[in-house]
Amino acid sequence: MTRLAVFDCDGTLVDGQAHVCDTMEQAFAEAGLSLPDRNEVRRSMGLSLPMAVRRLAPEIDENTNAQLVAAYKEAFFERRLRGAIHEPLYEGIRELLITLREADWRLAVATGKSDRGLQACLEQHGLTDMFVSLQTADRHPSKPHTDMLDAAIFEAGVAPQDAVMIGDTTFDIIMAKDANVRSIGVAWGYHAPEELLEAGAEAVARDALHLGELVSGFDESKAKERFMLLNLVRLAGISLVLIAIAFSQMDPNVPAALNIVLSLTGMGIFFFWPRRLASQWKSEVE
Repeated sequence: MTRLAVFDCDGTLVDGQAHVCDTMEQAFAEAGLSLPDRNEVRRSMGLSLPMAVRRLAPEIDENTNAQLVAAYKEAFFERRLRGAIHEPLYEGIRELLITLREADWRLAVATGKSDRGLQACLEQHGLTDMFVSLQTADRHPSKPHTDMLDAAIFEAGVAPQDAVMIGDTTFDIIMAKDANVRSIGVAWGYHAPEELLEAGAEAVARDALHLGELVSGFDESKAKERFMLLNLVRLAGISLVLIAIAFSQMDPNVPAALNIVLSLTGMGIFFFWPRRLASQWKSEVE
């Protein structure tokens, strides 16, 4: 059986937050705009650049957005030409990629980076030949749209059920869920572990060694049980709301208070119980 592991880049393979934050601040300053919050810049990593800028400055028009995007690209490219861009691999990632390749896994990248940015990053670490598919925001809609993940799966020649998406943001997890692909979060990136679990990740890796175990199938049973439990909880909440709607339409004599109680209970189960479960599981990845 051919298996595929698709990795996000920033926040999963490499830590590029410092230069992304600095370059974004430079672009905003050149445009005469207030500097964005650095934490919000980090949280937007994984989106395509236009989407990230729109998230950081929702009040600007499309023309200003395009100018910011161009300014960011120019500033980042200039930094790279000066050799000022350093995107270190997270500890254990190189060894993990080698181990997976030796175990006959095919590897791919799906990232909000540009083609040029991803190529430069992989060349810096000598990893270009490790991957059978490289998908970027230059050729696809921004995450969490499934297009780049679908393309990686197609290029690798595998079925969705034989692929796994690995990333540090909810954008990665939602993309995988919408593509019917298994997903694993990582705890060392830019979104919190509980957010990844709540978004639908089967598990969150503590470090590269733990990630290797999860990808290879160790702990897979527990992860799938949790994934199924979250879906069952959400289904129970939706069911109560639908029952309340059915009661109100089928029998006008049903007390309105009962319908309200059923609806509120269903909504509470759907929205709050997954968060509570995710919070309980958070300690396992800290």
